Amino acid sequence: MGIHKVFHASLLRKARDDPLPGQIVEPLPPINITGDDEWELLRMRAVRTRWKRLEYRADWLGHDEDPIYYPASNFKYAPHLLRAFHLANPTLPGPPARLLEWIRAYDDGIDNYDDLEGDLAMDTRSRASFFRRGG
Repeated sequence: MGIHKVFHASLLRKARDDPLPGQIVEPLPPINITGDDEWELLRMRAVRTRWKRLEYRADWLGHDEDPIYYPASNFKYAPHLLRAFHLANPTLPGPPARLLEWIRAYDDGIDNYDDLEGDLAMDTRSRASFFRRGG
């Protein structure tokens, strides 16, 4: 039986039962902005369409990788990160149909725009216009 002394780094993972010193990072506390606990978004990781609705995976500041997909409207208070993600990944599904409204509300300094819910993707014409204008 041949055994190699070298193995790929993808085979490594954190030890849950016996962590090394400094291996456990205490997550940052949530921020309460609109009456709900919120965490600071670092970047978007992925997007998918599920039942005709957009869902995103994200990296959160001070937290380990999050494998959960969240509805698009959960990210309406970070519209510029969504915009940048879609401009960098034009072949992926999306952007959200209400993204431009979210950007406008954010830029106007509106603190609470919960009435602008929506997880559907832009229609073909709006999507083409979005990418043609550069977001």
